[in-house]
Amino acid sequence: MRAQMTFNVDVGLLNSFSEALKKNQAFPDDVIEKLIKDYVENSNHGDTDPGPDPGPEELTEILLSRCERYAVGQFVQIIMRKLLESGVADEETIAEMQKASGQASIKKYHIDFGLYNNENFKTPFPLLITEEQKQKYDQPQQFAVNPLTIYGKKYHLSSQWFVQNRKSIEKWIRDHLPKWFETASEEQQADMKKFILSR
Repeated sequence: MRAQMTFNVDVGLLNSFSEALKKNQAFPDDVIEKLIKDYVENSNHGDTDPGPDPGPEELTEILLSRCERYAVGQFVQIIMRKLLESGVADEETIAEMQKASGQASIKKYHIDFGLYNNENFKTPFPLLITEEQKQKYDQPQQFAVNPLTIYGKKYHLSSQWFVQNRKSIEKWIRDHLPKWFETASEEQQADMKKFILSR
């Protein structure tokens, strides 16, 4: 088995080193290969244990820390979209996310009353609406243009997010993502880890 290592190299220094070797009729590749071999054999870098893979809670914190630079709307449209499409929220929760606590929204758009979004995300608006509901809105820009698919059904995700919503969204993710990892298939877990580590 061949060990693979990565080094940061000062290109100017490497070029000077190569020129010096050529002047002394040495072969740079051979010398560099010997230096690397000696480095690996004479240090414990090659034997370092990378440690265990990060667990669900650690992966959740990695995700949140890597997304700190995202504006809250961007955070929802990228991260919550991925989590919802992956099944992090069960069908009962998805049904609650379609409700609203703002009376104007309920009366005008015929949405059921519910406190889930207000209690969990500090928003009176529905987090998700169907295509049919979106067509009734006089301000459709309040929901994302591109639909997402959850349990085989298409929804539009709210775009009504403000700085004060962020902590609530992060808390929801901390409460739900680690639990999802415990029941997800190996393929789903691998896909989510790749998504998290690519942020």
